[in-house]
Amino acid sequence: MIMEFLVNGQFKKKDKYQKFSKTVSASTKNAAIAKVKAILGSNYRCKENLVKVESVEEIKNEQ
Repeated sequence: MIMEFLVNGQFKKKDKYQKFSKTVSASTKNAAIAKVKAILGSNYRCKENLVKVESVEEIKNEQ
């Protein structure tokens, strides 16, 4: 079952850390973290080991 997750954290951009907050669709929390790392790597050319995830929260869908 696909769920929505809100992932918060920071990634290193040049000499500073940049905060981020992303909403992604994934089946598990670990899959959501991997997807966010892939998105940040694609958009900002940031390596996975430079991404620090601070929190992962499941978003409840009211349908």
